[in-house]
Amino acid sequence: MRGLIPTALLTLAIFAIFANAVGASGALGAPLQAPGAPAPEIRALIDRVTTAYGGRKALEKVRAYRVEGSVFSTMRHSDAPTIRVFARPAQLKVLIDYANGAEARLVDGAKGWRNEAGGPLEPVTGPMYAAMVLQAARAGVPWVLYEHAAEATFTDSLTQADVRCVGIELLLGEGLVLRAWIDPATHHVVRSQGLLEHGGMRTHFETVYADFRAVDGVTFAFREENFASGRQTGLTTITKVVVNPPLRANEFQPPDGVPPTPAPGAGRGGS
Repeated sequence: MRGLIPTALLTLAIFAIFANAVGASGALGAPLQAPGAPAPEIRALIDRVTTAYGGRKALEKVRAYRVEGSVFSTMRHSDAPTIRVFARPAQLKVLIDYANGAEARLVDGAKGWRNEAGGPLEPVTGPMYAAMVLQAARAGVPWVLYEHAAEATFTDSLTQADVRCVGIELLLGEGLVLRAWIDPATHHVVRSQGLLEHGGMRTHFETVYADFRAVDGVTFAFREENFASGRQTGLTTITKVVVNPPLRANEFQPPDGVPPTPAPGAGRGGS
């Protein structure tokens, strides 16, 4: 469950890295093809994660969720209200009400749209669309883990808050990898990473999760630190989660080419 990456940093993370042939491996830059692990070990770990998030029965009742909160942008040095809506298996809407205009990102299957500074939503393709697909996949944790347990493998572990966490990865398509690191005590996913590879170059987007709370029997993280290629982009603080909210038929599509329903605080002027 992850916030929107500011446009400038997203562009920097994808296009500048590819264009200048700068690898974004860093401390988490292990090969995309990690050694396989015995299926029983992976399945047992994913089963424990599933239980930690409320159990398969409770999770299967969730068709969609909506979160509200605020995003502190590292680049803008300011807070902005945000709404995020996710519907299984991989539909996503992210709205942020920046002072200079609302921004939106929509993913609906093979199609995606985005805008800048209150402008019209426009279709996206290529690496920008791929980054949004990864964002939707990470919003789908833990569902995506147990739904694709048969394809999961172990990846390198890492230390998060002085705890050595076990890593799992899933190949989502050509050049797209989802990784999740799991606290061995709580079995919560405490860090996720979307890896995007193109033309021999790669970049990654990460979220560090904290403040886990149960909502209608399902666990959600209420604090998310967001990173792009190792640079912190912001902090998302969630104040409300609604499980199975009512959704319009075109919830994840642009209405007449303009940003969809404003985020909380829209119309606040220059405040």
